[in-house]
Amino acid sequence: MQFWKTKKSLVVHYLVVAGCFVACSFGGEASSAVEPNEQSQEPASRTHSTIRLLEDSASIRTKKTATPLPKSTPAPRPLPAVEPELVTPDGRKSDFVQIAGGAIEMAVPEGWYVSEIPVGRQVQLWLTPIAPAERRVPTDGICATFHWQGRKPSQDELAAAIQSRMTERGFFSPPQVVSAPFADNHAQLAMENQNERQKIWMAATATETGIFEIAVVAARDDFVSRLEATQIVFSSLKIATPRLRTPVVLGGVQDAAAAAGLWKSLRARLRVGGDGRIEMSFDGPTYPLDEAGQLSYVRRVDVLTGSYQARQDMLLVTWDDGSRLNLRWRIDDGQLLLTDHNGRVSQLNRLVE
Repeated sequence: MQFWKTKKSLVVHYLVVAGCFVACSFGGEASSAVEPNEQSQEPASRTHSTIRLLEDSASIRTKKTATPLPKSTPAPRPLPAVEPELVTPDGRKSDFVQIAGGAIEMAVPEGWYVSEIPVGRQVQLWLTPIAPAERRVPTDGICATFHWQGRKPSQDELAAAIQSRMTERGFFSPPQVVSAPFADNHAQLAMENQNERQKIWMAATATETGIFEIAVVAARDDFVSRLEATQIVFSSLKIATPRLRTPVVLGGVQDAAAAAGLWKSLRARLRVGGDGRIEMSFDGPTYPLDEAGQLSYVRRVDVLTGSYQARQDMLLVTWDDGSRLNLRWRIDDGQLLLTDHNGRVSQLNRLVE
């Protein structure tokens, strides 16, 4: 997790859609097995060790080291000077952030914190009145997310997205449809819900390439005052159509041009470079299993890097440690689907930078 105190023209390189990654969250239906990697004659044990490292259910786990909340929260640090047009109703100035490659922009309440938090196949932007705890999803503030689909979603998809996200956050009652006070030029839907402790207001807006979601969540007793404090966000919100900035793809990997870019799995981000390089960075501390099947805490893995060749629908990956992996790929409704050597399929969401 990364967080910043608000700063002028802060751009959060944002990414999203829906999927997982063969490297850390296999699952799904079986398909045909992948042919052997023809790049190498490496011993089977070395190849197998990399595959074990990448497989989620069988060989890789994330050590959860929750950071306790501080006993007292320090006052937010003062903001630097900002553009004069970003002014709160009482005359105070505010910063702003951009997501979805700069297509969506909003102001940040004065003194609030800006956090980028990976949650499943999303990377969420959070605006919070206090600094969030390490690797914890905030329970008070504003959350914004863009889901790339490569097409305009229907009204039914907006409703399904809101209800799914509310359920994920622990709001199980049927939501109530309310007004959405922004983006009049876009199809949109807003709903409200509550549980025993919290209340949530959430809106989904349809763009030509996907769904923009924004939510306000707070304790039930604080919800009205929180909505009032966040009006600067909604009054400043600007929504354009997010577009992909795809990398230049070299001839040797031209067959995988549609897969080039940044993707999000359940526990990691995968970058398929147009230059033939590939990188996977994990959301949290990750450890492989040793030969006895136990977690090897002395071998923490944060990032895997390597190179790949593209042959039609095959990615032939050689990691920098010399181990290898074959993946069959395809794009389906904006998602990247990867099939490993055992026929297991993983889904990844595209992240818009």
